[in-house]
Amino acid sequence: MNRNETLKILAVIKAAYPYYYNNQSEEDLKTVVSLWQGMFEEYEYPLVSGAVRAFIASDKKGFPPSVGMVFDKLRLLSEPQELSEMEAWSQLSKAVKNSAWYAEEEFAKLPEDIRGIVGSPASLREWALMEAGTFHSVIQSNFMRSYRACRGRKRALEELPENVRGLIGELAGQKALPPDRGRDSDAGSE
Repeated sequence: MNRNETLKILAVIKAAYPYYYNNQSEEDLKTVVSLWQGMFEEYEYPLVSGAVRAFIASDKKGFPPSVGMVFDKLRLLSEPQELSEMEAWSQLSKAVKNSAWYAEEEFAKLPEDIRGIVGSPASLREWALMEAGTFHSVIQSNFMRSYRACRGRKRALEELPENVRGLIGELAGQKALPPDRGRDSDAGSE
């Protein structure tokens, strides 16, 4: 979204909430335009405009949207529906039923986020062989807690601008430990 498109978005917000912007100085308005342009520069104008209009249409409090509120609407309009905890658990339970013999195949069929929590086909096989009561209580509780936490992390990362996500990725890469060279030098001296 460019500066002119940002101005259009803010004009719509100002028209919907005229009293909120009545006493703002020219300096304050420039700051708001810069902030909104920077936050939404990676998004297409029609999508941001739709998100703002969706917010206005559903607003019951009478306050203009914050950047985060618009991001929530953007996500609602543009991202595919994610599985609920029970839907994810249902998929996992179905996979476990066939995993005594076909754990690798069942693991491969699971969505990526569920595979990340399960870890490996060996876990599916282990769960398939355990007592059903334990699986449907202890494993279910642990899985749902992990699924909820993963979704929360994913959502929090998606809320960040792309350049900040890139910076986080770079920082995470820098924190990787270098290979243990001590072992290599010891092995060569034997």
